[in-house]
Amino acid sequence: MNAPASFIPWQGSEHPPRDWQAEALPLIIAGLKRGEKGLVCAVMGSGKSILQAEIAWLATRNLKGRVIIFCVPSQRLVQQLSETLAKRIGKSRVGVYYGKKKQIRDVIVACNPSLPALHVELAAR
Repeated sequence: MNAPASFIPWQGSEHPPRDWQAEALPLIIAGLKRGEKGLVCAVMGSGKSILQAEIAWLATRNLKGRVIIFCVPSQRLVQQLSETLAKRIGKSRVGVYYGKKKQIRDVIVACNPSLPALHVELAAR
C-alpha cells in the first residue's frame, strides 16, 4: 500500500470525508501496513461505504496480483457497495460474486453465503 508522495486521501472523491472518516482513514491504513486485522463499526447511513471506497482506492495502487474482497450480508448490498466502489475506483476494477454473477476483478464484493465458493475459486487460481 505504498502510495506516491503526492497521494492525498480523498483527492478527486465526489464525497468529501466526514470528520470521523478523515480521522479513521490514517488509523486504518497504518494498521493495514502493520498487517493487522481491524474492525470499523459505524451506524447505518454514516458513510461506511464511502470510507471503504477510499480504502479500496488506496489499496488498488499496490495489489501485486492480490484482490480485495468486501463481504456484505445480502445481494442488494452487494449491488449497492459495488456501485459506490465503482464510482471511486472505476467500474472495470469492481466485480461482484453471488448467485450466477461471478466476476473476478481487483475488488470483489460478495455476499456472505458466496464466500466459501469465492475462496475456492481464488485458491484455484
